Amino acid sequence: MRAALKLASPRERAAILIMASGGLRIGALPGLKLNDIEYLKSGLGRITVYAGEQEEYQTFGTPECVDAIKDYLASRERVGERLASDSLLFRDKFDYQGDRRQKKASPAVPHPVNEHAMRTTILRLWQRAGVGIEARNKWLDLLQKSMGKNS
Repeated sequence: MRAALKLASPRERAAILIMASGGLRIGALPGLKLNDIEYLKSGLGRITVYAGEQEEYQTFGTPECVDAIKDYLASRERVGERLASDSLLFRDKFDYQGDRRQKKASPAVPHPVNEHAMRTTILRLWQRAGVGIEARNKWLDLLQKSMGKNS
């Protein structure tokens, strides 16, 4: 996992660490908002998962996880995205305006990330990190089970 974290983008790093330290399933990521995380003096983060729903529960993120989340949010602000307490914690990649070859990032329209995109992103990261096919398949199997799929 450390090899993958070294190669990870800020978004990938935050997603992996919030799942690993808080025990979140990948399906919980798209619904998280900034106000679902309370930063504690101890360095931990208290995370409310499925806020306002019958399945709501709280878990904690490690200081490493909290730092990764803060780094990811800072990267979004650096390109001009204005974050509010009800902003999505994880968003899809940025839209591009004008000449797509110039890839001018426009944070104006944040799209929510979906489970499939996150799963694919993380599996590709594992592959880039040189994680073997067996380990990737175990990871995929865990993700599918966490999404309630039996395959």
